[in-house]
Amino acid sequence: MGFVLENLPQNLEKFATYPGLLERLELAVLNVPILIGLVTIGLVSFFIVNDRYKIRFVKICASCLILLPLLIRLFWDYAYDTPFALVSQVTDTLIIIYLCYQVGCYLKCTDASLRISVGISIFAIIGLLSIILRINSLISIPFVLSHIVFTIWLIFQLWKTNFNFKYLKNLEIWLIVGITVLPFLPFLFSPAPPDADIITQSELIGYLYQGQPLWHVQTGVSEEWFSIRYPAGFAALGWIFSHFINIRASEIMVILSIIAYLLIIVNLLRLAKELNINKYLVLIYTLNPTITEILGIKGGQVQEMISYSLGISTITFLLRKQFNLASLCLAAAFIIHPVVALPFSGVLVIWMVFYSTNKIDVENNWPGFVMLTATFFYLGSLQIGEKLYESVPVIMLTSITPKVFFDLAYMHLQTANFGLHFFIFSLLGAFFLYKKDSHKYVLILVWLAGAFIIDGIFGVGVSSPAHANFGTIAIWILAIGLSYELVKFYLPKNKKVEIILAGIFGLTWVTFVAPGLNYLPVSVFTSHSDVRMGRFIENSLDHDVLLANIRPPGDIGKRHGMGFMMRGLSSRNTIFARIGPHQVKNGRIRDVDFDTCINASAEPYFSCLEKLGVTHVVVDSRPGTQTFVAPLTQKPMKQFGQTYLFSLINR
Repeated sequence: MGFVLENLPQNLEKFATYPGLLERLELAVLNVPILIGLVTIGLVSFFIVNDRYKIRFVKICASCLILLPLLIRLFWDYAYDTPFALVSQVTDTLIIIYLCYQVGCYLKCTDASLRISVGISIFAIIGLLSIILRINSLISIPFVLSHIVFTIWLIFQLWKTNFNFKYLKNLEIWLIVGITVLPFLPFLFSPAPPDADIITQSELIGYLYQGQPLWHVQTGVSEEWFSIRYPAGFAALGWIFSHFINIRASEIMVILSIIAYLLIIVNLLRLAKELNINKYLVLIYTLNPTITEILGIKGGQVQEMISYSLGISTITFLLRKQFNLASLCLAAAFIIHPVVALPFSGVLVIWMVFYSTNKIDVENNWPGFVMLTATFFYLGSLQIGEKLYESVPVIMLTSITPKVFFDLAYMHLQTANFGLHFFIFSLLGAFFLYKKDSHKYVLILVWLAGAFIIDGIFGVGVSSPAHANFGTIAIWILAIGLSYELVKFYLPKNKKVEIILAGIFGLTWVTFVAPGLNYLPVSVFTSHSDVRMGRFIENSLDHDVLLANIRPPGDIGKRHGMGFMMRGLSSRNTIFARIGPHQVKNGRIRDVDFDTCINASAEPYFSCLEKLGVTHVVVDSRPGTQTFVAPLTQKPMKQFGQTYLFSLINR
């Protein structure tokens, strides 16, 4: 593998320094042959087995797949760096999707795809309530028993289910699977999603694993504590899901990133169905760099994408006059990312005022009002009271000017799509064309106006935009579909004409959208050896240790020396809490400058950290790790790959 990285083509040389790339290549060499072998054996066996026993054979194979991650974690703690890593990750993702689907069934959601959104919303709200009620102090760290019980329940449900192979012939399902998989090819065998926002969420989940309340977290630094005003919906979702399959922060965030993109696809398809838009055109345009590249998946915008997808399902439920389910999804969207959810709240208000039949039946829809009221009380409680720092939304609201507002809104509109005129042509045209359904397009225009306002106010944050950068992309995709329907309406009703028209719109995707897609490897902020070290620390070190999770000088440099995800991986205190001042409401922040310890050599680095109260040092697996630790005379307490654990006690 060393030869591979040393002899990369010139246009790929930058990937030689990507942390964990060698690790991921090694996993690919182990996993791909096993995956091909399993699929081949499964298919051959399926066609050999007598037709009477095919369903039983499929259920046996599915049961084995469900058991596989459990057995691996029973013996090796961590599954995603084994020869069955890819199989385990796919199985875990399908398990979480199925769990959400089953929960969605209990609320009488008739649409199979929207049941997943309903299930995720319920789990986000239950997770948040569990944190508020301090249940995470009683059941903090995921453990194997819950995984065993859940696996037994899953297999029981599997054998109760009546299988129907007709779904395997559904082209739409296979297209959804293919389009969902494609953007994640650069992340194959990656231990976590990219981007620094993921580190913040890992930190929050780590506090929950420690059983701490987010309104009074103790970092481990002597006498330091603070109250976090960051909405806890996403962290609560990660915390509660991880208990079902005994995983930690990095693993659940990989799973949620896949589910987030899948939800955007299926929820847009459901909304397109309500608007009578060609589903295949919408499907192909969801493979879009605004969603898949740095503004979305590759930017680690997992919580934003989940909130956005739940907002889309909110509109679909409103068009179906299902107020309670719409309120449920909107409430979950708000507690996961309130700024992203704001445009959808405007749609809900307009629907209630103008388009709800007669008046909303309060007697039957009171759960929706209760959920929304409780959500706004929760979000308000994060802002009221004594504050050490002002929040980013407040800073932006107080500093916005008309010029900045329109410049930002227009900039984001042009970044995500072809421009405002395209929206106006498609949506207003649809408004006049489909007069009997004009209220549907009014709601889409309200959504567009809300997204425009959010882009103008929150388009640039303290260091980056404080919302999803893809606020208008779903509307643009729908506008593409509406344009197709408008043109088709005025053309002769002829199959050949429709095929030519579809080809033109497909060529538009190839010309304007496809060139922005990128399938080169993506760097992330941790490695599999870091994750495995986290499991070792959780099982071996006392709860009162203080870890320094450091990055040696290398591909990024000294100023990024502290970090990153060890609290969420080990459930232990770390000196680097990636919680910015704008995310802290109040508390006592100790002035301990650990950055002063950053040095090119390890010995003075360790001595400095020891004086500041650090008990253990984890050296991340990075390109410069071996050079950094080589001069040390001290033996590591534990080593996994190029990740090292050193004890500073009694040095």
